[in-house]
Amino acid sequence: MKKILIVGSGASGLVAALSFAKQNISFDIIEKLSVRSKESKALSLNSASLKLFHSLGVIDDVMKKGKSMKDIYIYMNGKKISHIDKSRLDNRYNFFITLPQYITEDILEKKLHTYNVYIKYGHALTSLQKKGSSYIVSIDEDGKTSKTKYDYIIAADGKSSSVKSILNVDSVKYDYGYRFCVADIKLKTELKKSTIHYHINDKIPGFSIILPMLSEYTRVVLCSKRDLPTNIDLPYIESFLRESTGDSCLTLQCISWQSSTKFHHSICSNHLSDNIFFVGDAYHIFSPIGGMGMNTGMQDSLRISWIIAHIIQGIAKKSLLTLYTKDRYKEVLDILDLTYTHTNMILKKGDYEQSEIYDTNFSNRKHIKTTLPLIFSGYSSNYSAAISNDGGLIQHAKYLEFDKTNTFSLLSKSKYLLILNKKSNAPSLSHIGVIVILFSGKVREDEYILISPDSMIVLHEKLYKLNKVNDYLDTYYYA
Repeated sequence: MKKILIVGSGASGLVAALSFAKQNISFDIIEKLSVRSKESKALSLNSASLKLFHSLGVIDDVMKKGKSMKDIYIYMNGKKISHIDKSRLDNRYNFFITLPQYITEDILEKKLHTYNVYIKYGHALTSLQKKGSSYIVSIDEDGKTSKTKYDYIIAADGKSSSVKSILNVDSVKYDYGYRFCVADIKLKTELKKSTIHYHINDKIPGFSIILPMLSEYTRVVLCSKRDLPTNIDLPYIESFLRESTGDSCLTLQCISWQSSTKFHHSICSNHLSDNIFFVGDAYHIFSPIGGMGMNTGMQDSLRISWIIAHIIQGIAKKSLLTLYTKDRYKEVLDILDLTYTHTNMILKKGDYEQSEIYDTNFSNRKHIKTTLPLIFSGYSSNYSAAISNDGGLIQHAKYLEFDKTNTFSLLSKSKYLLILNKKSNAPSLSHIGVIVILFSGKVREDEYILISPDSMIVLHEKLYKLNKVNDYLDTYYYA
């Protein structure tokens, strides 16, 4: 019996599927659509997602098909006020990539095929019935209904999630009060194709974002405090961009795709229900500022998939699920708060009328050089219980090279990494979910680092506190 059902085959569902596949965990993945959507949709892949793709073995394809960039420039009424430089990140992937969502999904699906696993297209979940600790799931295919039993369900079926609807799960929502338009355009005039530009302009009043792609098209995001027209056409986008950027010569050739919706965010009031877990847009929706939506959804999936896999493999206790139910919820709330703040700053709304947070004329250069690159790279989240040896919260693990391997590649084995200096005495660990690494650099002789399978630093302590590793693992794992 396949114990896991993944509902939805977008990027979040595919990351969960690949994580299970590489751990030899049997599952089904269904998609109500008969074919994959070819709409551009989400575009930006941040540094945390590139690290995830490294562990899943698809980073080379993503790098080849996407456009990599390190710089974000922010302008206020035509004046450059800030430069966010991701090359300052102390990480291998100190950049981000623009790649249309359907191409990202195509790369992930082709990788899934290498495990001889295929998406069941045209399969719609229609009902759930609790039976003991499992669920009897009704699935419709061309008018024919079948019933299958599953122990775990991952709801990756988007903002209009059928799983949420069936379970009557509500979302807490916030409406910013404005609409925005997203479009992929072809320009007649040249733009600098290696940087992202945010243009905030009081004349509109509103802003535009310009994101180059590897193809001949450029992604633009438009938002005005005035109502956007119902029919947003080429002349309107051209006029909007000219006014927001101050470039009166900017000329558009055509539009290949566009969409418009309300500026809002939401989060599930209850992101799990007796072994049913929500990920991606079924769990949360962010404002487009910072491009955190799809990136956060893929991190959701990576987290819950290795946790479920360890439980099914019999090496972990069900208490491990608290790492998703507690820590992940806190992380998502933190990301929601960050995007809320930055969205209101760009909209110059309410208590965020001024944009000093981006202005290097103020005493926040460290914030510009260090904090903002972390935020816009997906490295601002952390385990709520993770404490460094100096008492501060610590975050994503860095790329470290060992003999013929590295931390990112080792994490593809979906085990914890315990890293010590070579001159330290390796501890006696009976937990099979841990790989012990003796390293000559980066880690001092008197300290150790414990990294989770989704590349988060769980413990960073002095060596004499090494017993915390066993204490931590005893809480979640069988000896």
